[in-house]
Amino acid sequence: MTTKKASRTVVLITDTHIAYLTLANNGRGFFVVAHDWSPLPEGVVVRGEILKAEVLKKILEKIAKKVQVKKVDLILPHEYFFTTSVSLGEGRGTLEKRLAKIARDQDLAWYRTHHIELYPYKENDKDQALCVGLPKEVASSYRHVFARAGLEVLSFQSHYLAFGPIVPKGRVSQVIVGETSTEIVEFKDGIYQSSKTFASSYRDFIESVVDVLSITEPKAREIFARYGVLRAHRDERVYRKVTKSMSPVIEFITQRGMKEGSSLVVTFLDLPIRGYVDALGKVVGDAAGELYVIKHPRYQFQDVLTLHRDDSYRYQPLIAQAMSRMTPTVPVA
Repeated sequence: MTTKKASRTVVLITDTHIAYLTLANNGRGFFVVAHDWSPLPEGVVVRGEILKAEVLKKILEKIAKKVQVKKVDLILPHEYFFTTSVSLGEGRGTLEKRLAKIARDQDLAWYRTHHIELYPYKENDKDQALCVGLPKEVASSYRHVFARAGLEVLSFQSHYLAFGPIVPKGRVSQVIVGETSTEIVEFKDGIYQSSKTFASSYRDFIESVVDVLSITEPKAREIFARYGVLRAHRDERVYRKVTKSMSPVIEFITQRGMKEGSSLVVTFLDLPIRGYVDALGKVVGDAAGELYVIKHPRYQFQDVLTLHRDDSYRYQPLIAQAMSRMTPTVPVA
């Protein structure tokens, strides 16, 4: 039986780079149709605000020519979003209408000043909603520039919340290891709770190797890729330095502790760091594991992705957003 192909395009923008990815599913599993990742010229976007609209428009026009799906989800860094939970009570009507009434009755200033997207959930059998807001002037500026480039923004998403639908059920701590920071994001049944950012990062690890051995960055990356945070480092000083870089994350998790029934997952936005998950596992026990979207147990991916595995890690927020917004036709138990 032939299944109509479904697809979704996601764009990610930070102050330093822009990426896009189109994910499709033809009934035999997900696969990547198109993707690209490139640096943004300095000053185009600053702290989430578009300062050079014409430059961004030209970049987006190039993306628009490469994708068939012109309606896109836009992922932005989490720090530009406002989040709060609201009890929707027992009222009737859509969640949006119920929230609008509550906002009027309680004169909620953030509702007037932010573009709001709702993530409903139940608490004690009552309707609740996580409200995620982006300042209206920021949302409008992105919509305007995207429209001029031939694209339409369907939704705005935080790079944390993109993972919400695919993290395990229950209380979950997701450790996201990135190029310039490590973030610990707390979820409860897929709903964002809180987050904390640490300086520990791929760059921090590489600089540690460079400093200790006085070698070039490419050579340091080669050594770190081979040994990660394992004790197998030939130079004990390197092992001590990289584990020291990781120590704030370990200390936070140790002090926080793991509640019964909770779990911890690690998502790498570059090649997985050898020994990293095991190091956290020593703190939290068997509750630690890696969350890699391509190997997610609920979603089937085709063997040929048209995306190199080594490149797939940095695209994980985009893939997570796309596949969670599509109805998977081949779910995996």
